[in-house]
Amino acid sequence: MLTRLFCWGDYAEYYDYLADGTKVRHAYQDGQERIYAGSLVYDQGVFESAAFGGGRIVGTYDDSEAHYFLTDHIGSTRVVAKVTTAGRDDLDRKDYYPFGKAWTQSGMPISENRYTFSGKEQVDVAIEDGITTPIHDFGARYYDSDGVLFFQQDPLMEKYYSIGQYNYCMGNPIVFVDHDGRDAKVAIDHNSRTVTVTANIFILPKRGVGTNVAQYMQSSIVNAWDKGWTYTTEDGTQYAVKFNVNVRIKGYKETIDFNGINNYITVVDEEITSETKNAKTGIWAKGTPDNNSAAHEFGHILGLDDKYNRDSNDHEPLPGWETNLMAGSLDENKKPRQVEQRNIDMFLENAMKSGATVYYIDIYNSEMYKNEKQ
Repeated sequence: MLTRLFCWGDYAEYYDYLADGTKVRHAYQDGQERIYAGSLVYDQGVFESAAFGGGRIVGTYDDSEAHYFLTDHIGSTRVVAKVTTAGRDDLDRKDYYPFGKAWTQSGMPISENRYTFSGKEQVDVAIEDGITTPIHDFGARYYDSDGVLFFQQDPLMEKYYSIGQYNYCMGNPIVFVDHDGRDAKVAIDHNSRTVTVTANIFILPKRGVGTNVAQYMQSSIVNAWDKGWTYTTEDGTQYAVKFNVNVRIKGYKETIDFNGINNYITVVDEEITSETKNAKTGIWAKGTPDNNSAAHEFGHILGLDDKYNRDSNDHEPLPGWETNLMAGSLDENKKPRQVEQRNIDMFLENAMKSGATVYYIDIYNSEMYKNEKQ
C-alpha cells in the first residue's frame, strides 16, 4: 500500500490504512488532511462528501446537495449533474483517452469532483513548480493515467513477469477492462439471513472444446459447492449460503470485462495441470464430465488456496486435508474429494465480518494472497 509519496521539492503526501487495507487518512499540503470514515469523507474536519448509489452527497457552505454521476461501461464518471428547479444542471463533463487521461476540451464544465477515471478517486500531485499530474486510487495500487502505469509493483509479479510489474490492463485497455481485480460477489441479506455467491466463468475455448464442456463444468461446480451450506456468525446467527454460478463459452465479439463477477478461463483439450491465476483468469484442462478440475479451480476463484504439498510431484495432501476438494479433485482411489464446512467458513469470513451487504472477493482479501505474503 502507498504510505508516502514524495513530490516536487520537499513536499510529500501521506496515507494511513486499516489492517484490511481500507484508506482512512490522506495528509497533504503542509498539514491539511482528509479523513475517510466508511462512505463519509471529511476535509479539515468538515464534511466534504458521502457516496450513494447514484453519485455523491456533497457538502456546501451551509447545507448539502446531491450530485448525480453518469458513468460509462468501466465506471468512469462522464457527467456530474444536479437537479435544480429549472431542470438538470451539468457541473462537470469529461471524456477520456483509452488509458484514462482526461481529454481536455474547451467549453466543457469542470467541477471539483475527484472520482473520475474508472470511478476511482483522483489526486493531483506536484511534479514541478506549478505543474501537477493526476493519480488514481485503485485500492492496492495507485495508477498514473499520464504515464499509463501503476506506481507500485504487482504484489504477485513473480507469477506475471511476462506482462510487467506496473502494467495496466495488459497494455490493451480497448480489449480488457479491470475495475479492481474482483472475481466473485457475495450478497448478504440480513433480513432473510441468506448469503448468495455470484460468479460468471467465461471459457476461452481451444480446439476440441465446445459448449458441452461449459455445461459439464458448471454442473461439476454447482454439484460440489451448492449443497445447502450455512454460515454461523460469532453471535450464533445462521445464514443460508447459496451459489449462482454461470459457465459459458465467451462470444467472439464480447469484450473481456472484469466487472466484479466475471472470470476468463482458457480451456484446452490437453492433459495439463489446471491453474487459476490471480483468482480470475487461468488455463484449465478440458477433462471429462466425470473427471475435471472445475470445482477445485472454482475454489481458487473464491480465494481459497491449495491444500497439497506444492514441493511434491505427487501433490500429497496436507495433513488433515486428505478428503478436501482443495487438496485436488480426486483422492488416491480416484474418488471425488468434497467441499467441507471449513471451506465455506474460510472464504466467507471476511465478507461476513465486514458488515457490508455486498462484498467482492478479490486476490488481495483472499487466503491465496495471505499465504503468498507469509
